[in-house]
Amino acid sequence: MSSENPATNETRRSSTLARVWIAIAVIFGLGALYVALYYWSAANIGHGAAASIPSLLGFVLDELLLVWIILPVALFIVLVIVAVIGWRRTFDTRSRVQGSKHGRLILVGTVFASVCATGLALLKLPSLLNSAFRATICETTTYAEAISPDGRYKAAVIQINCGAMSSSNRQVILTRVPFDSAWESILYFNKQPGVHLAWKKRELTIVGEKSRASLAHSPPDPLLWGGILVRYLGPGDE
Repeated sequence: MSSENPATNETRRSSTLARVWIAIAVIFGLGALYVALYYWSAANIGHGAAASIPSLLGFVLDELLLVWIILPVALFIVLVIVAVIGWRRTFDTRSRVQGSKHGRLILVGTVFASVCATGLALLKLPSLLNSAFRATICETTTYAEAISPDGRYKAAVIQINCGAMSSSNRQVILTRVPFDSAWESILYFNKQPGVHLAWKKRELTIVGEKSRASLAHSPPDPLLWGGILVRYLGPGDE
C-alpha cells in the first residue's frame, strides 16, 4: 500500500492551521463586539427610571455574554491546538516548510500561540485557586433567589463567610443560566440589610432598606450585565 502524498499532508495541515486561526479571530471578534456593545449601551440607555434596553439589543447581549463567559476556555483550547500543530510541523524533518519563508511564519505563529496560551493559563490561575479556596474553606448561604421571566438569568442574595480570615458579607449576584460558576457580584453590603429581588422583563429591581446614597458601595446607574438592566431602589430613591 502506497503512503499518502507528502504534499497532500502539507496542504491538509496548512488548511487545519488556517481554520484554527480563523476560529481565534472569530472568538476575539465576538468578544470585542460584546465589550463594544456593552459600553455603548451603558452610555446610551439613559439613567434611573428612564433607562431601558431594547429587546433586540438585549437578545444580542444575551448571546454575546455566553461567548464572553466561555471565551477564556475556548481561546485557550484553540491556542493549544495551534501550538501543538505548529510545533509538530516545525520539528517534522519531513516537512517541506522547514527553513522556508512559510516555515518561519508558522514558527512565529506557533511561538505567539504558545506564549498567549501560557499567559492565559497564568491569568486564570488566581481566579481558579480563589474559587477552589472559597468552595473548600468558605461557607456560602443563599437567602433569596429569583429567575428572570425568560429563564436566562438568576439573581440571588448570598452571604460568604470565610471564618476568622475574613468578615462575612452579603451581596447580590447574577448568573447566566446554566453557567452558575460564572457569577457576577453586582451589589455588596458591608452589613446585612434585607433586600427584595423583583424581575420585570429585562429589568431586575433590588429593593433595599437603605437609600442608594447611603450605600458604602453604591451601584452604577445604569448597571448592566449581559442583556439585562439592574436598578437599586431604597427609601427616597426613584
